[in-house]
Amino acid sequence: MSVFSKYRWTFWDKFSMNFKIYTYINAGVLPFAIGLSLLISIMSFTFILFGYYQKWQYVAAKIEHELIQNAHSGLQYFLSEFDQFQYNQPQELDLYGNQKDSVILTRVPWGLYDIAVIRAFRGKHQYSFIQLVGQQQNTLQIPSLYLPDENKALAIAGDTYISGTAYLPKAGVKSAFIGKQGYKGSSYIYGNKQFSGPYLPKINPDKLATIRRLTQSPQLYFNEFAQVDQPYWSMSFDGPTELIDLGNFGQVDQTWQGNICLVASQKITISARAHLNEVIISAPEVEIESGFRGNLQIFASDSIIVGQGVELTYPSALCVYNNTGSGAIKLLEKSEVQGTIFIYSPQSFKKLLLHIYPEARIIGQAYAKSYVWLSGEIWGSLYAQRFIMKTAASIFENHLLDAKIDQTLLPSAFVGAAIVENDKSQYYTSIQVLTDQSILNESI
Repeated sequence: MSVFSKYRWTFWDKFSMNFKIYTYINAGVLPFAIGLSLLISIMSFTFILFGYYQKWQYVAAKIEHELIQNAHSGLQYFLSEFDQFQYNQPQELDLYGNQKDSVILTRVPWGLYDIAVIRAFRGKHQYSFIQLVGQQQNTLQIPSLYLPDENKALAIAGDTYISGTAYLPKAGVKSAFIGKQGYKGSSYIYGNKQFSGPYLPKINPDKLATIRRLTQSPQLYFNEFAQVDQPYWSMSFDGPTELIDLGNFGQVDQTWQGNICLVASQKITISARAHLNEVIISAPEVEIESGFRGNLQIFASDSIIVGQGVELTYPSALCVYNNTGSGAIKLLEKSEVQGTIFIYSPQSFKKLLLHIYPEARIIGQAYAKSYVWLSGEIWGSLYAQRFIMKTAASIFENHLLDAKIDQTLLPSAFVGAAIVENDKSQYYTSIQVLTDQSILNESI
């Protein structure tokens, strides 16, 4: 036997012995091996799924970020060309001309303000938001007071204070004695004086049409509305307006919020217990009980009475409009309106009255083609056809006693309604976000 054969036999013998040793495996190990294999498979699948999910999350976040940027770019374009957009007419805009980044812009009226609906989309993915829009007030250009020139001077007495740019008749301002009180100030106007024209500035025709419809036929104002038997307390602005008919005389003491319009054929009384936010109220007469606090827009054809201590938060609005030439808005003692006040009739103004009681305050803007009896304060801007005040002994026209009009106290962030036509001193901007929503397709 050769040496090679010897070693080959020895190797084979040892291999056979080892093979025989390892072929004898305990049967209880088999389930363990199968379980271990299954566990490894599950863990591998989990890691693969986790990796896919992480990738999907990254891509989804990237798409959402780009859609949000596109939506805000669309909003900036929208606001810069806002007057060119017709109400309830969606327009699609290709932002970069690549047929990839598109937005749909829709202008919707909401009382004295507007709503901008922005929807950015890419394929099946979209991001949308809805914003309330108004006009930014440029306090360096808008008047603190505009009084048409009717060949009558403005007479002031007591602690009357007018600050800002005042547009006044050529007859100017003079001091007066009312109830033995003379004018106590050192200057008649603390600011610039300009000559006014014979008439108040023209009203924005779109806003006038809105006010007319909301005071006369609110059902015709809304592009879409839902009239329901069991009303919801809150409605989103991404659907039709919920129109709630309160009958002849409505008593409001519940909670209402959002895209809701409350109407009555004769009168609505708003209780101090009510919680109202962003809603519209329409009735011939509206009365707000003392102590109420909320945010709303009121449109009446006869009168609005704001009770003592009422606070209407920004951006609220009070509007009276009719064809009879008779009506009133009254702000009782210690009440406050943050927003816009409007009273107007195409007929004579001599039976229309805006009455601001002592310690009552307007923060914002007021346009009154009416008599204005001002005993309180206006922090902002007032367009007044003519002033009036009464004492026990007499009635005074174009007289002010202890009145305050101070444009400098208007917050710089205040955004009002586009009341005056072609007002180049103002520009459209967002007031607040009403809703926003992302819809991302899961298959990316």
